[in-house]
Amino acid sequence: MRTPPEGTTAGWLWPLVVSAALSQTAINLARPVITYEALAQDADAFVVGVISAAFAVTPVILTLTIGRIAARAKFLSPLLLVGVVAIAVGCAVLPLANTLVLIGLGSAVLGIGQMAFTIAGQSSVARYARGRDIDKGFGWFTAAFSVGQLIGPVLAGLVLGHDVVINSAGILQAFQIAGVVALLAVVPLLLVRRGFSRALRAAPVPAESKTATVDESAWAILRRPGIGVNMLASIALLATTEVLIAFLPLLGAEHRIAPSMIGLMLGVRAMASILSRAFTGTLVDRLGRGVLVGSSLVVAAASFIVLPFVVDWIWIALVVLTIGGFFLGLGQPITMTLISQSVSAGARSSALALRQLGNRFGQLLIPLGAGLVVAPLGAGGALWLSGGLLAAAAVARLRRTRGR
Repeated sequence: MRTPPEGTTAGWLWPLVVSAALSQTAINLARPVITYEALAQDADAFVVGVISAAFAVTPVILTLTIGRIAARAKFLSPLLLVGVVAIAVGCAVLPLANTLVLIGLGSAVLGIGQMAFTIAGQSSVARYARGRDIDKGFGWFTAAFSVGQLIGPVLAGLVLGHDVVINSAGILQAFQIAGVVALLAVVPLLLVRRGFSRALRAAPVPAESKTATVDESAWAILRRPGIGVNMLASIALLATTEVLIAFLPLLGAEHRIAPSMIGLMLGVRAMASILSRAFTGTLVDRLGRGVLVGSSLVVAAASFIVLPFVVDWIWIALVVLTIGGFFLGLGQPITMTLISQSVSAGARSSALALRQLGNRFGQLLIPLGAGLVVAPLGAGGALWLSGGLLAAAAVARLRRTRGR
């Protein structure tokens, strides 16, 4: 596969980053509000976990199919558009959800939209970025997700206010704002399509179905060296982010912390992840991918195991979230690079879709497990479970040869 020459990356990367930031702002505005909406309908911790898992359950079924579509598509912008529209539809369904089942349905639609957008975006970076710029491309793409994880919860907190008791009008307004932001994410996609066209004219990229995707089954990809351990790291890192989004509002409710402060906490975590991802390329050059992934797992595990013990001391909790968020943000873009470079060029979309499938299983199973753990241990048990998973992934990852 020919690599696009100098000057073709910016035409699609920066509009893609803007669209990602807007779409993820919409999702991360809606998702903490989903927890508050469920609590308002008398949901317990297990039901909160089920609703959070609904975000992943339908995408689990569709992930590999969408990965194959991405691999064979000449242009990835239509798939990006499908993702954004699905996010907007999910935000439109949620204000109408007068039962816990409908809340779960709205969460599932949001998950489908995020999955389609994520696979298309990751495949764009893997397909069009220059070899030496792939870490930067994945770094900025995932940094855009962190921007959404920063702005979304903060907006949700501002809309819901400082009262511990949440009113239905604030919930409705939050979902409406999320829907508008999702629709705004369509605009940069017009520039993304132009950028893809210019990249193809400069250096035609054959559809991946004409290369190794025909021969590379999911099992063959999983058997490649480094794929399994890096997928485990990716699952642990993403699952921790999911548990924070779903269960930090519950932890706040237990400790009578206002939604505005919970939104600030989630925003601080995301800001730290943005900072780390903005410097991903530089850090990789200096320290190597293996050291960074291992460090991200170890420090993030320690941070989120400690967090429930210090949540009542807001400033200490913010420091812990800053440290944990910085290292949590390092691992995801690097695992994308490691996985995409562990397979042939034509199999990259399929490998990234397989990684996304693993992530979705984590998003499905870990919140369910966290919901069960919360019953005897409280909401802090969900964070301890995530910290344990990160620690287990660190043990597996640190056994690998340094630099892999």
